Amino acid sequence: MNNPPEGDTSAPRRKRRSAKGIPSSPAGKVSVSHVCVAKPQHFAKFMSLKGILLPVLTALLLLLGFPPFDLFLAPWFALVPFFLAVRHGAHWKNALKGLLSGTLFFALLIWWLNYVTTIGYVLLVLYLGLYFAFASWFLGLFRSNALRALVLSPLWVSLEFFRSSGIFGFSWGLLGHTQYRSLPTIQIASSTGVYGISALLAATSAALGYWFLQRCEKRCRFRALHAVIVVVVLVHLFGLWALSQHPEGTPLKVGLLQGNVPQLLKWEPNMEDPTIKLYTQMTHDALARGAELVVWPETAVPDVLDWKPDWENQFKQFCAKERFNLLFGALHHDVDAGRYFNSAYYMTPESASAEHGVQRYDKMRLVPFGEYVPFRNLLPFVQEVVESEGGGLFSGGVDLTVFQAGRAAFSTLICFESTLPSVARVLVQNGARALVVLTNDEWFGRTPASLQHGLQSVFRAVENRVPVVRATNTGWTCSIDTRGRILATVPRFEEGILVDNMPVPDRVGTVYTRWGDWFAWLCVVVVTTMAALTLKKQRVKR
Repeated sequence: MNNPPEGDTSAPRRKRRSAKGIPSSPAGKVSVSHVCVAKPQHFAKFMSLKGILLPVLTALLLLLGFPPFDLFLAPWFALVPFFLAVRHGAHWKNALKGLLSGTLFFALLIWWLNYVTTIGYVLLVLYLGLYFAFASWFLGLFRSNALRALVLSPLWVSLEFFRSSGIFGFSWGLLGHTQYRSLPTIQIASSTGVYGISALLAATSAALGYWFLQRCEKRCRFRALHAVIVVVVLVHLFGLWALSQHPEGTPLKVGLLQGNVPQLLKWEPNMEDPTIKLYTQMTHDALARGAELVVWPETAVPDVLDWKPDWENQFKQFCAKERFNLLFGALHHDVDAGRYFNSAYYMTPESASAEHGVQRYDKMRLVPFGEYVPFRNLLPFVQEVVESEGGGLFSGGVDLTVFQAGRAAFSTLICFESTLPSVARVLVQNGARALVVLTNDEWFGRTPASLQHGLQSVFRAVENRVPVVRATNTGWTCSIDTRGRILATVPRFEEGILVDNMPVPDRVGTVYTRWGDWFAWLCVVVVTTMAALTLKKQRVKR
């Protein structure tokens, strides 16, 4: 074998390159297509930390988007580390990364649930973390970065949709919720629901993650970013147009009362009369400021109203004398059926007459394992534990009640119901032109719980283009217009009155109101189709 001429170092160079796994071309030149496969050492070291640091980073970026932080830009990049952490192969490792990210995020987001139940808090966090685990496991099934980038957004929406649906539905912490203060962004919810906003943020993270992983083919890796930028611009242009619209409506002056009654004292027998006197005096103040409809919070009347006929008569006479409408929360006992309900009572100046009487809405969607126990006949031991803690005693209502205040038709959402898009949508379909939320988040003390709860009402307003007002015990009492603008608030943990002129639209009818979660179901179809085609192709290759 001839040695290379002196001074000719081409052969050793080819050997060194081959040692790095980069074969040489016949002419001694390195193929550009193969150079793209190699990754710099610093990049490889960075990716070796993905097992822990990247999932943790995603959890923290997601958390920053929610109250009390409200850094709405952070969630646009939150899923980039999640995307980078997932690689093809070792599926159980991918699942553990997702589980770490999900459990950490929800543990930090809903830590206030400890105020009510520590066991329930732990179980719920682990359950919610499984959705992240499934997302990372599923992404790992796709071998190419491009396919993972394409499937991330519809996959994320599909999982958010499923965990928000059914009897165990829990829609807290959706990616789209982080944008509640970004008014141009959230206007697409009138067509896609909140899931369209989640899809937009997830697609942005996917494009950025793909750009980061693809170390070559500039035209290809920038193409994904360009596509997402175009979509983001179009969404914001639509949002600016929607914000410029001013629909006509019937004005209704609403008085929202925030009594700030401590939860530990609320149900004490000796506090019942002082609580009623407090809200009665606050009502006088609201009427003096021109309120036509006065709203008290959830269970503002701290007892079963059926057991207090004197109170009921007092309220009727009050409405008749002052000529106003009163909506308040109280418990209802159906003696014949032996069931209890968390209810909203509605009285008008005519309620004192036998012809009109008192209207009532019974909360339809109850909190699982709080207000009721699912499958209680199959889980009697769980029923006993929940009842020992003072829960699990309520039944769900069935009537889609619409109240009338003059020409303005409205319906009520009680507490947890305001977090579920389907409940608000059905009420609007049934004739409601405004939504009134009654809630009591004092259970969770001075935590961000009431803020995280309240922001979801912004999306109920945009989804259906109806105004939403919230009357709460300790906050967040506020009024929201049809575009999701938070118009006025009462400071949390203070006694206060908010009187606001709520324009109730004469007509409503958004795409979301008519067609519901069509966008989320479309994402489910896309994910299922991509998975089927990819797995089939992989089997053929084997």
